[in-house]
Amino acid sequence: MEVTSRKLRILITGGNGFVGSHVLETLVKKGNCEVGITLRTTSDTWRINTMFTDDIERFFIDREGVENVISRFKPDLIIHLAVLYKKRHTAGNIEEMFDSNITFPSKILQAMVQNDVRFFINTGTFTEYSNQNRDLTVDAPILPSNLYSATKVAFEDILKFYTKTYNINAITLKLTSPYGPRDSTSKLIPYLMNCAIGKNVANLSPGDQMWDYIYVKDVAEAYKSAIEFIVNSRHSYDSFIIGSGESHSLKEIADIIKRFNGELEINWGAVPYSEMETYYIRADITKAKNTLKWWPKYTLIDGLRETYEYYQSAKKNGW
Repeated sequence: MEVTSRKLRILITGGNGFVGSHVLETLVKKGNCEVGITLRTTSDTWRINTMFTDDIERFFIDREGVENVISRFKPDLIIHLAVLYKKRHTAGNIEEMFDSNITFPSKILQAMVQNDVRFFINTGTFTEYSNQNRDLTVDAPILPSNLYSATKVAFEDILKFYTKTYNINAITLKLTSPYGPRDSTSKLIPYLMNCAIGKNVANLSPGDQMWDYIYVKDVAEAYKSAIEFIVNSRHSYDSFIIGSGESHSLKEIADIIKRFNGELEINWGAVPYSEMETYYIRADITKAKNTLKWWPKYTLIDGLRETYEYYQSAKKNGW
């Protein structure tokens, strides 16, 4: 399939999510591709409402099924970002998590085979790996920290089967801890920023965890680099860790946020560590640098400043 001489047709699942909205925005700004996104009729699209133009095709998979979407849109490449995340699952979550994180993307792969779609970019997570005090590479021991992570591991094995058996080239980008504008306010960094802006006390764990935080705009650029790599590569399958390559404690993050307005009071130790707490994560991004020709551009301070300005504006404008 020759795709380099014309605009790529790219279908994105999960384009209305946090990371997905930034990937969508990056591709729209790039301008040399035709983009479609899958949604459900119940999808919350607040992150991407201002991005909708005639250049973005929307498909509602609960109306016509993903197989029909792929047949009609005829993408060259699919970016899979849709996911059902539960940090702690219940018996009632199991079926829907399996359906969303394993069955749904498996149906995408089968539809790709039937419609001669060759390229697939998958999304993984650092929580698939054993919690060990060493830099993270794709070869680290697998030990999922929750059922969500286990479903990501299970689907990656299915993906490897499809790349080995059929004419599909695929990449998995395994993200550390993305942060930035448009993230859920329940997440750690937005929570701290909103506490600072609203002058509320933040209740946290003792705060000694050392994590790799990656600015979401750098993550979006990693997907763009992955697209350029995969359409010009003969690799049937490969995976990459995507992070900042740095590790920072929660207390460091809080200190930086406090510099922005001086109004952040934290009750350290008010929340206990979880049973599956990850205490250290730093990505070894050597492989991504050498192969994808990608590396993060934003410093932690610059990324946090842009994020803080976003939430400050959101608070001011009543978003």
